[in-house]
Amino acid sequence: GGVCLYAADEDDQVAGEIYINSADATAALAADMGSADDDENGAGGNLVFEDTIVKELTLDCGEGVTLGAEATAFYIGLPPQTFEKGLTVEIACTDESKMIKSTEKEIVIERNTIQPMAELAYEGEFPDSWKIYYIADQKVEPNNKNAFGANIISNTYDAKKGCWVISFDNPVTKIGYSAFRECYDLQAIIIPSQVVTIEEYAFGLCDNLKYVTIPDSVVDIEKLAFYSCQKIEAFYGKFASDDNRCLIIDGVLKMYATNCSELDFSVPDNVSTIEDYAFYGSANLTSLIISDSVETIEKGAFYGCKNLENITFGSNLTTLKGSAFCSCSKLTSLIIPDSVTLVGDHAFESCSSLTEITIGKSVNSVERSAFAFCTNLERVYCQLITPPDLGVNAFYDNASNFKIYVPYASINKYISCWGVNYEDILVAYDFDKNEIVQQNNEIWYTATRKIEPYKTWAFSTNNSYSTEYVSNEWDRETGKGVMKFNGNLTSIADEAFYGCSGLTSITIPNSITWVGDKVFYGCTALASFYGKHSSSDNICLIINGSLKAIAPAGLAGLTEYTIPDSVTSIGNYAFYNCSDLTSITIGNGVTSIGNDAFQYCSNLTSITIPEQVSKIGRNAFGGCVALSKVNITNLSAWCKIVFDGIEKQSNSVSFYLATNPLCYADLYIDGTKITDLIIPSDITQIKDMAFMGCSSLTNVQLNDGITSI
Repeated sequence: GGVCLYAADEDDQVAGEIYINSADATAALAADMGSADDDENGAGGNLVFEDTIVKELTLDCGEGVTLGAEATAFYIGLPPQTFEKGLTVEIACTDESKMIKSTEKEIVIERNTIQPMAELAYEGEFPDSWKIYYIADQKVEPNNKNAFGANIISNTYDAKKGCWVISFDNPVTKIGYSAFRECYDLQAIIIPSQVVTIEEYAFGLCDNLKYVTIPDSVVDIEKLAFYSCQKIEAFYGKFASDDNRCLIIDGVLKMYATNCSELDFSVPDNVSTIEDYAFYGSANLTSLIISDSVETIEKGAFYGCKNLENITFGSNLTTLKGSAFCSCSKLTSLIIPDSVTLVGDHAFESCSSLTEITIGKSVNSVERSAFAFCTNLERVYCQLITPPDLGVNAFYDNASNFKIYVPYASINKYISCWGVNYEDILVAYDFDKNEIVQQNNEIWYTATRKIEPYKTWAFSTNNSYSTEYVSNEWDRETGKGVMKFNGNLTSIADEAFYGCSGLTSITIPNSITWVGDKVFYGCTALASFYGKHSSSDNICLIINGSLKAIAPAGLAGLTEYTIPDSVTSIGNYAFYNCSDLTSITIGNGVTSIGNDAFQYCSNLTSITIPEQVSKIGRNAFGGCVALSKVNITNLSAWCKIVFDGIEKQSNSVSFYLATNPLCYADLYIDGTKITDLIIPSDITQIKDMAFMGCSSLTNVQLNDGITSI
């Protein structure tokens, strides 16, 4: 530290002889500085300025003077002519504290106003049982003078000891309820040697208390004894931890030195309980490790630790009581271990930076407002198969996209237990696969904007059509949306999403058993189907073997496409208006082609029909103006289709969409263009316009079995 002298007025100057000399308090201050350990120059061995005109003088004391039980004095001798307008003295200490005094007369400097009693406390010196030592800038009057088991007879400053002393008429046996409560000037205290108990709020709200020394006689420190003492830097004496950062009694961590400079803290292994408000308002704490020995965190234990960013909980913690981490505003994520059974009321309320929480598998109660006002909380992963009891507003005023992910097999239990208000918040989740599980009352989609179905009544729930869906949420940032309905979906009627041009992908639930025609007509940006009903390339929607729709944007740029072998039928309008395709190969599993299935595939030039196809719907290839090659792998089967037809087909059925005169295609059988055709003997009828569009045919030979044309 150091001592600095300068003129009290900036226009004044220091002149003449100045002597500065540090000496033990037992040395006498003599009028003649030469008697105070002078050197041969009579300057006290420190510093002399003679006949010098200056405005400021600084003495660097180096490592300073070690403070002890006795006061340490700095003697400054100045001639009277030095100061005309006064003098200012500033003394700086090694802990960066300062004392400044200005005067025109005598300057009295008291050690306790500069250096608190840390050195004295560390050495463990205790007053006798009739006295309490304390440090303060001015006299401190106890808040409750009847709290000591003895009567106060004096409260004076002891210059020799460098501290204030409260004297009593009998030994002090306790620091009772609210004894020094709200004594804001109190900076350090040494508790006398016969005190047994420090009671509730004994030092509550002592805003400037830094150092506390506790004697061996103390057996109990009650809850909240040091409530909201947010500037404590160290504890000394009995119950102090090895690092002086906390008080621990029989496994209970009573109090943490909230203003110690270290940023991280690991709870010692001998702690089983962290008491009420033990870390209250610890502004310097940024990282916390709860040891495996800790079982309970009591009410408000870490309330208002506003810079706490990381918490690691131990494996044996069972209870997080009310307001335990309330207003820890820098926490961003949280993992509550499987050992925890209770999350108390307001436990994490107003943790405004929290975005994600994982709740362990043993929690049976989340109490009132436990996670309320966590305004950025988006995701809670709750792994419990049986829903925990949920208090009022346990989740309240969270992020707008807030969701709770629960085991997919239990989601209906959660809705039943927590109520319909949580229905839109709960998400079915597979914790083994770490993925969301779609429910049968949901349709998932991605889109460039929120998608509203063309027909909201087109969705059947258990064979009963719904007039509207329950909800439709879409996230602008991810493009993901979820439509929810009031029951498990079983069918989607015609044109349900007609003209939804912003739709890019869709996942329909597993419960769907039927999809109508043109459900996705005009969905020009639709690139993918997902889920149980999609093809391996995600381009086709397949319901019970029937190819019901294709994703047009998924086919964009493709000139050839092979229908998967898993498809048994091609539904009505399935490839409607797929204008980029030039060639289609129908898979070996297909047995029927629906009405208008390939209508207006205007660039389709060739197609191969496998022999097992037994039905081709009307206008299946209508508008296929470029179709010039149709390869039939089995003539007899094909003739059955074209000429005999299938019962229930209209009389306009023919292989080439004969109702459309724009379709002209050559007929190929096993790759060979046909000019002459002999009708098989098992054909009995030839339908209307059966040969329309067969531009290569020059000769058709009928058989004797034909009964009608």
